[in-house]
Amino acid sequence: MRKCKWLAILSSVAIIAGCQPQVVEVKDGFETLTLQGQAGGPVDSEICGYIAQRPNHELRLPQAIDYLKIQVNSTAPVTLFIQGPDGSFCATSIQDRPPQISGYWPAGMYRVFVGTPVAKISVVYELVMRDRD
Repeated sequence: MRKCKWLAILSSVAIIAGCQPQVVEVKDGFETLTLQGQAGGPVDSEICGYIAQRPNHELRLPQAIDYLKIQVNSTAPVTLFIQGPDGSFCATSIQDRPPQISGYWPAGMYRVFVGTPVAKISVVYELVMRDRD
C-alpha cells in the first residue's frame, strides 16, 4: 500500500497530510488558516448532527493557545464538533451566524468534525482558524 504524505510549514502552522485526516500543527502567533472539505457523513453524533467516521481534520497544539477561534462557513447548514483533551464541544448556526468555537485551547490533539443536521447529505465547507477576532 502506498503511503501518501506531504508537509508544509506556513509561519507557525505546519500541515502534515496523508491518506488519514489532515493534521494541522498550530502554534501561538499564527494569524489565519483556512481549510476546506466536505461536511456530513453516516454517523449520528447524537449531539452535533451527522458526521464522517473519521475526523475531517486533526489539530495538534504543542502548547496552549490563549485565544483560538474556529469557524465553519458554508452555504448550507453545518455543525462543528470538536473532541479534545478537555472534552467534546458542539456548535451550530445561531440565526445567520456560522458555527464557531473560540477561547482558550489547552495543548493536545483535537479531532474536528464538520457535520450536517440531516443524514446522507454532503456539503462543501470552509474551516477558518484565527488567533484573534
